[in-house]
Amino acid sequence: MNQPAPLPHDIYGPVTLPEPLFSSLEILGIILCAAAALAALFFLYRRLHRHKAVPLQEEYLRRFEALRPLRKESTVRWVEEANNLLRSYIERRFSLRSTRQTTNEFLHSPELKNLSPLQEVQTELRRCLEQADLAKFARYQPKEEELNEMEKAIRVLIKDSQTEDKGGQ
Repeated sequence: MNQPAPLPHDIYGPVTLPEPLFSSLEILGIILCAAAALAALFFLYRRLHRHKAVPLQEEYLRRFEALRPLRKESTVRWVEEANNLLRSYIERRFSLRSTRQTTNEFLHSPELKNLSPLQEVQTELRRCLEQADLAKFARYQPKEEELNEMEKAIRVLIKDSQTEDKGGQ
């Protein structure tokens, strides 16, 4: 009686696995598309929220306005700072070396004589720079009317030397 041994049987039948929803290449493609969309949104956001360039004259007029509280504290220091601001503006606006020269050297430089926008305000420029030299080197305390004239002259110098809007400076 030799009967063959019964074959083992599982309690449950074979489990069928579902087909994957996406293949590996499809998943990679979806990730790359999502990354490209995020990058595009980021650059669009930055472009829309970019700060517009402030014209040079407006920047310096704001900086000059920020010096106003200093005028009440120390007139000599205000004059020095206003002079530095004016020289810096002239240097950036006209590409002139003004911060490394004395007032006399700067006022008699050939580059300055060739600039027509500054020729029109030459008197105000001279007065401002000389007033600043007096305050800086002689510690001269300018009177209130002299300070007002200097402030007005600096504003005129910056406003009258504005560039025409031709797409850049």
